[in-house]
Amino acid sequence: GVGATTAFINGDIMMDSGRMLLQASPRVVKKGGSTQLMGMIMSVDKSTSVSLYAKIGGSSKYLGTVPVTMTSNGMGLFVYHSKTLRASTWFTAIWNGDNSHLGATARMPVYVK
Repeated sequence: GVGATTAFINGDIMMDSGRMLLQASPRVVKKGGSTQLMGMIMSVDKSTSVSLYAKIGGSSKYLGTVPVTMTSNGMGLFVYHSKTLRASTWFTAIWNGDNSHLGATARMPVYVK
């Protein structure tokens, strides 16, 4: 970083670090249940997208690209509804960043009981 800020030099451009949160509701589901993932990127230049992955055991599966909508205050929001879950799953959202923010990654476990 530069001093005590979240800014970084990327080539000739100063960029802010990307910050993203990921939540699941519910975080614990019965076998065969589903969950809703909600994500927030703290600051985006425009509407964008994240890549979403699910990891069950040792293997990861690409779930697709999820659109991120920019709010009037510059945050990015996204929602994903999972398919049927048969085992505990770690979800990972990856944002590649934009013209003034570095990318970010967020993870959230959902447990199947």
